[in-house]
Amino acid sequence: MGKLPVIISINLLLTAVAMLSSLWDLEDGINEHFPAFSEYSIYIKFLFLASYPMLALLTIIYVIILIVERIKNFGEVRKFSKYRLQLCAEEDIEDVFNIAIETIPNLKTDSARALEIFLHNPTVRWKIVNVDVNKIEGYFLILPLTKDGRDALRTKSFIMEQAPMNFFFKNRFPKRSSVYVASIAARNKIAAGFCIKMAEQVITDKKVYEIFARAATEDGLRMAKARNMTPLHEGETYAAETILWMKP
Repeated sequence: MGKLPVIISINLLLTAVAMLSSLWDLEDGINEHFPAFSEYSIYIKFLFLASYPMLALLTIIYVIILIVERIKNFGEVRKFSKYRLQLCAEEDIEDVFNIAIETIPNLKTDSARALEIFLHNPTVRWKIVNVDVNKIEGYFLILPLTKDGRDALRTKSFIMEQAPMNFFFKNRFPKRSSVYVASIAARNKIAAGFCIKMAEQVITDKKVYEIFARAATEDGLRMAKARNMTPLHEGETYAAETILWMKP
């Protein structure tokens, strides 16, 4: 929908021009008020009159873009209609950790660590529930960073599996925080798409200042590149262990 405000603005401008050309005899007006431009008055008049077909064309483009966006949004609504976003409860930790085991190769953490993070801050792990079968099919973990956590990332002393809890805010998710996207995982592609969409929505709602992440899969790396995340440290390349960074 980002193109629409520009098109609307151009439409309004051309509408004003078209109205002006209708209400004022441009050729006579230019000859009377701007005699220096009188020899060009006929060309100026044609230019103003050309605003009518331009207005019609831009209106058609506007309507087409609007229809395409509505169809796209309708398709997403249908595709994701069975999913709901909810905060994880303590009893969900084992289930979401099993999703991580199923989908993340060479997983370096365990369920005890997942529970430790949950008890430190229950507001940072969300689950994707298929309400048709009442089953968790995905989750994501976004950790708001304290100054200690940010400093550790920038000095290459941050290892997620061993990071002390003082790297992360406790029991709250402040707005405008720097965050570490620790994990996004799902049991199927549609649930994964909903996970990503909802994670981006949380980042937007929280007005996140900057994002750090470490892609654990090829899909994760592709997603990071598509969102213009870059290696945090100079000289590093996109790889599974590389810390990536961006500002939303």
